[in-house]
Amino acid sequence: MHELGPWKYAPNLDGWDRTRYDNELHCNFCGSLHPDYVLSVMASGKCTLRPTDKNYKVYVDVPGDHMTSGKFYFQHFNEEQKKRFIQLYNIKPLPFKFTYPYGFYVMPYFMERTDDVGLPS
Repeated sequence: MHELGPWKYAPNLDGWDRTRYDNELHCNFCGSLHPDYVLSVMASGKCTLRPTDKNYKVYVDVPGDHMTSGKFYFQHFNEEQKKRFIQLYNIKPLPFKFTYPYGFYVMPYFMERTDDVGLPS
């Protein structure tokens, strides 16, 4: 898993703290948004995902009274959350937005593309 970083990885190593600037939970090690929050704003359609060229990270923008914008590291998902993320990603039309017109150009490490219909060649 060296592509996920050189850090020790084990469940429940990180803690979660609310930040002053958006009052949302963030990992006190890497600064990632909390996985429950990410899934919640995806399901409600309140966010825009900004893909990266990394298979372990996405940026999440949530407009509102105070703009929440932050990174999310997929390693924070447990297996059930990964399944929920895939379910949300497969809903058509998507309940959330992407800044990139075709979704992820580098898929999250726990997903693979099975249908290239509509993607540029």
